[in-house]
Amino acid sequence: MSTASVSPAVKRSGDDIPFNKHVAQHREPGDWVADIVIWVLLALIVAVVIYPLWFVVIASFSNPAMVSTGKVTVLPVDISFGGYEKVFSDSRIWIGYKNTIVYSVVGTALNMIVTLPAAFALSRVDFKPRRVILFLFTFTMYFAGGL
Repeated sequence: MSTASVSPAVKRSGDDIPFNKHVAQHREPGDWVADIVIWVLLALIVAVVIYPLWFVVIASFSNPAMVSTGKVTVLPVDISFGGYEKVFSDSRIWIGYKNTIVYSVVGTALNMIVTLPAAFALSRVDFKPRRVILFLFTFTMYFAGGL
């Protein structure tokens, strides 16, 4: 076998790779324009997503009369904590918090108690019904029994 020489036009080096992170890329004016357009669109999308959340927060601290008249836009107006006092004075909110914590802790513990032994058993190649059980798990993940 003969070794063919590589012509300089076909020769490849690390500097010729288009997106080599170690080489500074030459940027055209169109690249800068595209970057600016992308950043402006991204800023608009973020503003459209964040503003409703921000409005809920500032409306909760503002006087309800000011919110309903439309005087609350970016910052809270006539700050009051009456809504929070009313919510936290109701005992049902504390029952809800207790239920949330109990369900989370007990549900997570029960899930781990059931899942860990099943995962250990299914990780063993010599476990005979492994393929059938994995098929049933996978099948029910994709087809959720009429829901």
